[in-house]
Amino acid sequence: MDITVTDATNVPDKAYLSIRVGETRRQAPLRLNEPLRFPSDSQESCKVDLFTQVGSSQVSLHQFREAGEQKQSVTLHNLAGGPTVELSLSFNHTDPQAKQK
Repeated sequence: MDITVTDATNVPDKAYLSIRVGETRRQAPLRLNEPLRFPSDSQESCKVDLFTQVGSSQVSLHQFREAGEQKQSVTLHNLAGGPTVELSLSFNHTDPQAKQK
């Protein structure tokens, strides 16, 4: 099944569309006439969310590549002028053998 936004009104700049059908979620920048593809059309409904960016930061993965793990504090300056957002991230391999490969 394909779901396509064919028209949109009063959408903030750089909004992201998120649609969930059953257990499958698709997220993408909101663009008209670009379908999101789902594996099934047997569901009774779908969930539609629209997101805007709060903040952004780029994190180097150098330590993760070297050591196989990394802990990082990230500061996101709120683009809407609200309070600064602080995140603590932990990077780990999902496969215990991945570091050795």
